[in-house]
Amino acid sequence: MEATNQLKLYSINSAARVLCLGKDTVYRLVAAGKIGYIEIGKRKKIPYNELVRFQNESIKHEPIQLKANALTKAELNNMFGHNRKNKVSANGHAILENLLRS
Repeated sequence: MEATNQLKLYSINSAARVLCLGKDTVYRLVAAGKIGYIEIGKRKKIPYNELVRFQNESIKHEPIQLKANALTKAELNNMFGHNRKNKVSANGHAILENLLRS
């Protein structure tokens, strides 16, 4: 089955449906050289492997940036339902322990 997919060619409309994009967006991506195609007569056909390549290269991996001390101790205590006798310290270890408990 995988070999069959590797040989499959998609029209611009079909590629747009597979990628969950509009056909105009796919036309722009092709025109910008971000998605390769095969020309058959006047029609552009996009190989399955090209769709997979485009999708894989478009995945973004950005670490989540947490601001240090973004929440006050009072906000943390309020968030975790602690009273004044059992305050949460504003360090990562204590926050993680409280999250795991809840």
